[in-house]
Amino acid sequence: MSHILIPLDGSFEHAFATIREGVKMAKALDAKVTLLQVIPNLDTSQVRVGCEVEKKNFDDEKASQISFLEKCKEEFGEYQDRVTLEILVGHSGVPDEIDNYAREHDVSLIIIGTEGTGLSLKRMLVGSVTEKLLTITKIPTLVVS
Repeated sequence: MSHILIPLDGSFEHAFATIREGVKMAKALDAKVTLLQVIPNLDTSQVRVGCEVEKKNFDDEKASQISFLEKCKEEFGEYQDRVTLEILVGHSGVPDEIDNYAREHDVSLIIIGTEGTGLSLKRMLVGSVTEKLLTITKIPTLVVS
């Protein structure tokens, strides 16, 4: 296993256990790591429970996610030089984007958490990103809670 993909969603609290496991696996396998964040399609609005539909300011969102991923990368300590950061705009849904990225970049292992930030109406209706990813990917996947 030479390439580990860790998809994250912007919540450091929820990401911490996943990152901690990623650090252990990367060091044990001497693998490179990609921390991945998928931002929803630029043409979509996000609906949150109890809030009105609003258009995101994607430049601000991207800057925020870069800052988040850099904070996550710091958790790798002396192993940071083997960690890259990727931000994608999701055009076909977050699980599909994760799977597509993993296949296109020869990922050997995906490490993903069981929970993410907030509850969106869409997530309550169609299930979690992790659950969907597990049904579509053929790449070995470690789920961390």
